[in-house]
Amino acid sequence: MENNEMLRKMARDSGVYLWEIGEHLGVSENTVIRWLRKPLDQSKEKIVFSAISSIAELKGKGVS
Repeated sequence: MENNEMLRKMARDSGVYLWEIGEHLGVSENTVIRWLRKPLDQSKEKIVFSAISSIAELKGKGVS
């Protein structure tokens, strides 16, 4: 998958919005959108994945 489509799909399937990821990480939704335009380095990818997982868990949906 290109340009972090896996992270976008994971968030979408888990019912997690990009603004929620930004809020969780202390950045704006636009920053998250900008990050997801290009491949992330491994450390930032883990941070975004962790945020999606945490938010999905709080919503009671879990990550698919």
